[in-house]
Amino acid sequence: GCGLPYAHAAKLLYPQKRVCLVTGDGSIGFNFMEFETAVRKKLPVVTVICNDQHWGMIRHSQEVKLGRYIKEGTEIGMVNYHRAVEALGGKGFLVEHPDDLRPALEEAFAARVPVCLNVATDPKPISPGSIGLAMIGGVDISRFVKGA
Repeated sequence: GCGLPYAHAAKLLYPQKRVCLVTGDGSIGFNFMEFETAVRKKLPVVTVICNDQHWGMIRHSQEVKLGRYIKEGTEIGMVNYHRAVEALGGKGFLVEHPDDLRPALEEAFAARVPVCLNVATDPKPISPGSIGLAMIGGVDISRFVKGA
């Protein structure tokens, strides 16, 4: 949840470099209003939000440990982060198809304002981090990891 402030710090330290943060929709919620800081301070950072509409690490660790996830504690729903960033003075894109990602990134890096790419992603793949989190409880992960 602290990626956005770190990305801003990187841009302040290296103003001539491109800075791109790739984060999740759950994670961005912790510091979303830092987009306002970026607009006010004129920090043209590109933020790619991988939006699977879930608290992914929680959902996936529940799937590994319980064999299912609990909807009430894991579903976020489709949040229009791109529109919220536009309301704050930045630029926003909703990316729903893989072919639209490259053009959106090119336009984002050409912009001189903070940019949010709200990228719709598949919630089903389980990340290595989620598997690692589930392993803390001594769960047999052999069905999730090749060669385990």
